[in-house]
Amino acid sequence: MRRFLRHAILLLAALQLAGCRQWRGQLEGPRDVLSNPEVRHVRITRTNSDVIEMRIAGIQGDSVYGTVGGSGPLACAEAGPMCNVRIPMSQVGFVETREFSLIRTAALFAVPIGAFIIVTVGNEPCRPLAGAGC
Repeated sequence: MRRFLRHAILLLAALQLAGCRQWRGQLEGPRDVLSNPEVRHVRITRTNSDVIEMRIAGIQGDSVYGTVGGSGPLACAEAGPMCNVRIPMSQVGFVETREFSLIRTAALFAVPIGAFIIVTVGNEPCRPLAGAGC
């Protein structure tokens, strides 16, 4: 039983890691953000308010390029699930990147661990102390 619980906790922890990241707006301009080689996944808000999520994003000339997929303003109907797109820099209003969130991470780990502790402590049989009842 202990081995099962250990595995269940590890599985829960692994699943929770996906929630440890959030989108954060960048104070720098789009060119500065996208010139950083570490930034490869961005969410761009265009000047017309369309929001586009790009992977493998970068800058080439006066355009932002990257790979998009799914539905949305630049959906790839005929090209398949993923396609390459270019957006003129003049149409880029705001850039967000995925960053680690300590608060979300702490909350995602505290809730299941707290629930586990409550359940296991609540299932312990009552052991009266000398002279006291349960």
